[in-house]
Amino acid sequence: LLGHEQSSLAMAQRCSGVSGSTPLFSTLLNYRHSAAVNPNPESSGSEIQVLAGQERTNYPITVSVDDLGEGFALTAQTDRRIDPQRITGYL
Repeated sequence: LLGHEQSSLAMAQRCSGVSGSTPLFSTLLNYRHSAAVNPNPESSGSEIQVLAGQERTNYPITVSVDDLGEGFALTAQTDRRIDPQRITGYL
């Protein structure tokens, strides 16, 4: 499978046999190795200041698991029409 891990979504859709109007994926699970957030960014020694940040997704459900080394952080981005209790049940 490693030989195909960088294949385009268009190629995956062509090979899937799923009709063009049907979404190939409806959910994304993203596992990330992340560093813990520095609570005092001014002391980081960097001249770059983050003003704001926001992640976006095109999937109805996206769940990201951040492995912080000593714990995990879960982030879910969902379509507002999906009941939050359902999302919690899925997790």
